[in-house]
Amino acid sequence: MASTAPLPLWPGAGVPARVRILCRAVPTWRGAGRVPDAAFDPERQALLVLDGIVLVSTMRPSGHVVALALLGPGDLWFGDPDAQTQADPALRVDALGRASMHMPGRAAMLAAAGTPAVAVWLAETQLRRALAAERRAAAVLGLTVDERIAAAFAELARAGHSTLEDGRIRLSARVSQERLAWLAGTTRESANRVVASMIGRGELGRDLGRYVLPAAFSLRDGAS
Repeated sequence: MASTAPLPLWPGAGVPARVRILCRAVPTWRGAGRVPDAAFDPERQALLVLDGIVLVSTMRPSGHVVALALLGPGDLWFGDPDAQTQADPALRVDALGRASMHMPGRAAMLAAAGTPAVAVWLAETQLRRALAAERRAAAVLGLTVDERIAAAFAELARAGHSTLEDGRIRLSARVSQERLAWLAGTTRESANRVVASMIGRGELGRDLGRYVLPAAFSLRDGAS
């Protein structure tokens, strides 16, 4: 039997009551796979994940896919000034397995920051997003492809995981090798090669359709 790792589950103590009340009146999306483009407007809305793991990414004119944010339960994403629907229609919001999210208006969310509890929560949430983006960028610039894949697995595990009886770590996300490559800043072919090598060495497994990492795997940097 698996035990669930602690997460800021919705509606957790970490999400201020004013935000929960505000979100009762906004659309809720539930499902798996890509969120329809018509359901989310990054210029006017934010994403607040209630449950599940959500990947936000965009395709540049060069065809290169960039992961903008990986969100777990209780995480908020305000959008990216470079990812506007008119200039960049390839913005994607993908639920990695079943997920549920609110899409509150950006203006209403920022107006709620007049409450100290909301202001602190917004600051902490955006700091967490910024640190994750910096960590991902540093991995792309300074690590080998193998190390980047390990770092991507670590980021997925931090977003949500459960611990199996033998101590191994099972990811909550159902992530394809294509999306794993987006997170790692590499190609799907390279991700396929590294994943096959990790499975061959016994450093990676599968359970219930999800990747399983060894008990010794570090959630900080992906080293085992």
